[in-house]
Amino acid sequence: MPSLENPFTPESKKPKRSLTELFRGKLKQEGDIDKALREAQAMAESKVKERSDIPSERQRIEDLFDTELSDKAYKCIKSLVKIGFDDEKLLKAVKIEDEEIHDLNLSGLTSAEHLTLPDSIGGGLDLDGLKSAEYLTLPDSIGGNLWLSGLISAEHLTLPKSIVGNLWLGGLTSAKHLTLPKSIGGSLGLGKLTSAEHLILPESMGGNLNLTGLKSAEHLTLPDSIGGFIFLNGLSNEDRKKLRERYPHHADKIK
Repeated sequence: MPSLENPFTPESKKPKRSLTELFRGKLKQEGDIDKALREAQAMAESKVKERSDIPSERQRIEDLFDTELSDKAYKCIKSLVKIGFDDEKLLKAVKIEDEEIHDLNLSGLTSAEHLTLPDSIGGGLDLDGLKSAEYLTLPDSIGGNLWLSGLISAEHLTLPKSIVGNLWLGGLTSAKHLTLPKSIGGSLGLGKLTSAEHLILPESMGGNLNLTGLKSAEHLTLPDSIGGFIFLNGLSNEDRKKLRERYPHHADKIK
């Protein structure tokens, strides 16, 4: 005859675990958690070490130029990388001196979008490829020459306050929107201007003034001081004679 004994033991009838057993179970559970935490921490530290073994972008660029870079120089070079300059182009375009950018040859650049220039450059800046000054923020000071011969309009153009070398703007056909520095250390090229309307020349120049495209001397006011020649080949002999009489201290410089 089958036993009437319930094969299932009610919860209340289960053997009770001693406090020692409960404590040991708790220690084991906490030990498993601690172990998992230690393993996770070790894994995280390993990942950090792996990442630290990979040089940063700044370190990579500094290694490329074999010198430390100022923040301004790094930001400029980083913007060139964003534009699409590879290492070979960077080395051709950028010359570094004392952690700063000394010369920049960006003559192949057709747009200034995304370009970040430092607030000063010790040497020259070549931007002859630009057709427009849109997006362009030039340094406040340039220690060498500034090439912008590709510009056909001065719209959006804000020139540096100081240019030690030459300023080439030979592509401009009008002086509208053009504000020149008060002083240029070298020469000024404006050979395609056909009229001096809107043209306010620097007060002093160290080099030559190229205005060979002018067809009339109307609106033309020459600088107070100029170290080189004033080329006005497009003017008539009569206009040049009048200018020599008007500016006797420049008479021998007007060509």
